[in-house]
Amino acid sequence: MTVWQAGDRVEVIRHGYAPRRDQPLLRPAMAAAIVDVTGCQIRQGTLEGDSGVLRAMVDCG
Repeated sequence: MTVWQAGDRVEVIRHGYAPRRDQPLLRPAMAAAIVDVTGCQIRQGTLEGDSGVLRAMVDCG
C-alpha cells in the first residue's frame, strides 16, 4: 500500500491482486494504514472509496 497525505487529505492505494475472499479485510486494513502512517485520526464520515483506492480526511490535532 502507498499512503499519500496533503494537509488533512489522505489517499491510500493498494497495489497488486487481492482475491475476492480477502475483500472484506482490505478496507479496514487500508484505514488502519492511514492512522499508522499519518499518526492522525480519520475524520468521521470522510472515508470513501473501495479496496483499490481509499480517501479520507484526518484530524492531526
